[in-house]
Amino acid sequence: MNIPKYIDLFRNEIARKGFRAATIKNYVSCIECFLHYFEGKVTEPVKINEQEIKDYLATYKQHNTQRANHSAIKCFFLYTLKQPNKFKYIEYCKRDRKLPIVLSTDEIQKLFNACKNIKHKAILALLYSAGLRVSEVINLKITNIDSKRMQVLIENSKGKSDRYVNLPESVLALLRTYYKTYKPKNYLFEGQYGGQYSIRSVQSVFKN
Repeated sequence: MNIPKYIDLFRNEIARKGFRAATIKNYVSCIECFLHYFEGKVTEPVKINEQEIKDYLATYKQHNTQRANHSAIKCFFLYTLKQPNKFKYIEYCKRDRKLPIVLSTDEIQKLFNACKNIKHKAILALLYSAGLRVSEVINLKITNIDSKRMQVLIENSKGKSDRYVNLPESVLALLRTYYKTYKPKNYLFEGQYGGQYSIRSVQSVFKN
């Protein structure tokens, strides 16, 4: 089985269809695991039958992880192998219904107080004040901040849509102090050597 060939075909096809970069990365990772699992068992992925797909999905005990793999593999058979009927009778498992951990107002304030770096504090302030996803914050450009209308333009968010969110005056003041200190060129938050700040860096800030 020529796994690299199928991976390239799949990546190119879902990129052409306009899938988001994060989705492409996750889907390709799922398909790599899927194909390696069947390597040596079948000569070509078109020969993987419906029951074998079900058995493979069942190896994922976390329902949300299984659903993510289900979506990726379904796209692979639909777009790359041209076998849409393979999933005609394969239903998604139920979602995990776990309640998120919600911080209290005091806990959020302690989080900000513990953060001494102005860039990190500005990132956290935008995340919490505007209810943004991490991916939305790191994708912000300087031009997305509208200080006259006190709004932030979120472009190409989940669902490929744009929207505006309100910008509190306290956060705008913090962003102005941050901008004068770091002088970003393109993205609102940039890495040490320029370019877009990474999701992992934001996660590390929050964890610390």
